Amino acid sequence: MLNDFGNPKVFSAKAIEALSGGWFLSASGAVNAVSSGADSFATEDIIVYHCTNGSNYVGIALGKAESGAKVAVATDGMFIVRCGSNVFAGQKLAMQGTDAVEAYENPATYSGNFIGRAITQGTSGNFCVALMYA
Repeated sequence: MLNDFGNPKVFSAKAIEALSGGWFLSASGAVNAVSSGADSFATEDIIVYHCTNGSNYVGIALGKAESGAKVAVATDGMFIVRCGSNVFAGQKLAMQGTDAVEAYENPATYSGNFIGRAITQGTSGNFCVALMYA
């Protein structure tokens, strides 16, 4: 993370598989994982895995984690990310594949979500600075 603007938006979760830092993450859709009381909540109630579809993106892994271990997940901040296509500063970003971003140009033809905005330009296969949020 390059910048969290003085207010980090990070939560802890349990990795359901081995994860690498910088990976885009999804959260498990397990039903009834929590009850109504905050005292019943545990980090293990939130389970994350490597994201394969931008429609269920919840954040970026801040470090490596083995399966079953805790991992810190950033939901907002400035990151260096791989470009899957050319992106220009100011463009909205979507996931491309499992480890890159692309310009979010036409929401009608894209099944994922808008996950960030490019701060610098990047060409396909290279990197850009992006403001990422879940």
